[in-house]
Amino acid sequence: MTEVSKVGYSNLVTGFTKLFSTIIHSTVWREEMHVKVVWVTMLAMADRNGHVFASMPGLADASRVSLEQCVDALCRLSGPDEHSRTKEHEGRRIKEIDGGWELLNYAKYREQRDADQRRIQVREAVRRHRATKRQKESVIQVSQCKPRKAQAEAEAEAEAEAEAEAEAEAEAENGANGTAPNPSEPMPPLEDYGRAIWGAYVERRGSEILEASSAEWSLIRRWYAEAVPVRVVVTGIHGCKGSGRSLLYYGPAVGEEIQRWRKALTV
Repeated sequence: MTEVSKVGYSNLVTGFTKLFSTIIHSTVWREEMHVKVVWVTMLAMADRNGHVFASMPGLADASRVSLEQCVDALCRLSGPDEHSRTKEHEGRRIKEIDGGWELLNYAKYREQRDADQRRIQVREAVRRHRATKRQKESVIQVSQCKPRKAQAEAEAEAEAEAEAEAEAEAEAENGANGTAPNPSEPMPPLEDYGRAIWGAYVERRGSEILEASSAEWSLIRRWYAEAVPVRVVVTGIHGCKGSGRSLLYYGPAVGEEIQRWRKALTV
């Protein structure tokens, strides 16, 4: 095994990077140490779109390997791997782009959510959601004199809205240090973007709402930051099953429509 540059590996990067446990069963784990170190460093440096912007010497310094080892690692990671479990791109893990490299299949793994963490996020969002509604005497709170069916429907709607809120918060946290993707079609100013989406939501709900809540506006800003066209969001809103009292209720349906839109872009 090639000896890695004599520099410690502690404190290589700041922040948090999720590594799936399956990495130890991948073919990259059979590579020499400097290849694995460069690969994990690139995972830590990648923005939310899977782009690593660095020079070759800069990446070598961040990985604490020699320049020659970094060049060798990049050659191996960009080459085909017939034994890779992922057959897309012939098993290649990276490709060179202007200013750095792109981690292939990064988006697929980014979208995978840890089930336990997801449940914790939703449970906490539901708790906050219900507490806020009680304090403001919201219409979500159902009087005990109402039929059990109405109460069950309201509770189900509250949980759906809270789940959408949790997704928005998680996405905002995960993408805080990332960059927005290049829009596939022209984007209007944020104010016009929000007005168009809010109008579609009001039309779908069938009643006038004067202004968006902070959570609803955060969701609109997230869609805008991800360069999601207005038409995609509107299609998701109108395609949602059921009707909610908040734009957050339609978040999961819009999310599904966004996934279909993104998949179509790659075809």
